Amino acid sequence: MPVEFHTIEIEAVADPWQVDAFACDDLHIGVSGEESGLAVCFAYGSVIADEAELLRIATLPAYRSRGLGHEILSRFLRQAATRGASVVFLEVELDNTKARRLYERMGFATTYVRNNYYGPGRHAAMMRRELKFPASQGGIS
Repeated sequence: MPVEFHTIEIEAVADPWQVDAFACDDLHIGVSGEESGLAVCFAYGSVIADEAELLRIATLPAYRSRGLGHEILSRFLRQAATRGASVVFLEVELDNTKARRLYERMGFATTYVRNNYYGPGRHAAMMRRELKFPASQGGIS
């Protein structure tokens, strides 16, 4: 999984992580989406105790605006709930309105803004979403 995540990142993200930054262990969740056998999107994060954090999410540029972000984020949230998370956190650049709209549609709310987090004039929106049980609803609502 780390290699396919890194391959997507190189094409989809301005500042891609190195391949070894994607840990494969019990604390991390990685889900990917495919079209015609090709990995085209992924979501990656961690679960510690009852908290999950979405660390990375990306879709190859040629596959954007097809609902894949919503699909892959939904799968990530279900995995986090299955592992016992009751809340999910993420950060996103404040100017990334497309991503923020996706997160808001998925139930995330901005809790605060970190000014100049990514450099001068580049602020981060810190977002949060509660995960509701029971498991009969896939662990989320």
